This record gives sequence, C-alpha cells and structure tokens, in this order.
Amino acid sequence: MDSIIIERLKTDADGNEITKNYNVSYELGTLVVSEISEEKDSNGENKLIPVMIQPWKCLPDGSRDNFADSQDAFDWFNEFKDQVI
Repeated sequence: MDSIIIERLKTDADGNEITKNYNVSYELGTLVVSEISEEKDSNGENKLIPVMIQPWKCLPDGSRDNFADSQDAFDWFNEFKDQVI
C-alpha cells in the first residue's frame, strides 16, 4: 500500500484556524482518504477516520476512468482536494 500525508489548514466552528492531517492511501486500485485523529487506538497509534473511498477518477467531462497507479491517484487527489477535504 502506498500512502502520503496531507496537512490542511481549516477553520473550526468558533472561527479558529486548526491544522488537520489526512492519510491518503492507494491499494488495489482504490484511493482512500482518512483524517488522522488525535485519539489513539489500542496499539497507541492515531485512529484513522474514513473521509472518502474513491475507486476511480472523475474526469472533467463527467466520465470516469480507473487510476493507472498510486501516482495517478495521488495526482488526481491533489488536483481536487479542495473540493473533497
């Protein structure tokens, strides 16, 4: 499984800017985006909260196509991340 970490600056309900981290992984043709929680699991690792499971890339003409590989999936995600997270 290939993965990258994305850091995003967000505004909470009180108007404070906060940083959220996301794990973006690619496995078996599917892109998975999860928020990295501050809460720890039973192994002492940060819990991952699923945000999006994307089995294909949406194209500008409304059609879709399979991801060629992890780099293709990460490139697609980076192009559309502002609309997703």
